[in-house]
Amino acid sequence: MKSFMLGLLLLLCSKINFAQTEKGTFALSGKTDLHFLFSQNTYGNDSINIFKGKNSEYGFTLGGGYFIADNFFIGLSATYNYLDTKSEPNQWLPGVEEITSTIGVIPQLSYYFPAEGKLKPSVGGGIGYSWRKVRNSQSQTDNNITYSGSGPTYVGGLGASYFVSRSVSFDLIIQYSHNRLKEKSSEWIQKQNALAGSIGISVYL
Repeated sequence: MKSFMLGLLLLLCSKINFAQTEKGTFALSGKTDLHFLFSQNTYGNDSINIFKGKNSEYGFTLGGGYFIADNFFIGLSATYNYLDTKSEPNQWLPGVEEITSTIGVIPQLSYYFPAEGKLKPSVGGGIGYSWRKVRNSQSQTDNNITYSGSGPTYVGGLGASYFVSRSVSFDLIIQYSHNRLKEKSSEWIQKQNALAGSIGISVYL
């Protein structure tokens, strides 16, 4: 851990530019969440399974923007996250499927630290808007919707881009987000704080 922190500090303090983060450059990017996963869960004892279910989760982000000054990037990103939870029916419980989908549109401002070599760290943040729906197969509501809400989203994070050429980089981002979603049919507000990672690729034009 100490060697990692020392290496990160050296990167932040370095003053040599690399790759196309100069004023006037356009960039397009695509990222996928590191929490992309599939899991199977069971609950019971050696002879009886009271609960057996599966989870599928993934998310991705598409974005683009412009360097308004050297190393200062302003952009717009669209995110999509999907969580599908299924439980198998048994003699105690009916089978249930619940699907949560979230869409967000977030303008962001980022700064790329001048760094020696091909690896360049960055920091950024933004304010946007998100929409979330939850569907449950047991619900009797329209389209099985049990929750529908929307509201502002605040994000901030640290990243590192490895430039394989002057036009392409591979990106790693750790991002904190806060959602404040108001339910469509009531005054209830859902607040969510999350820390997540993503990997992706960017093209500089």
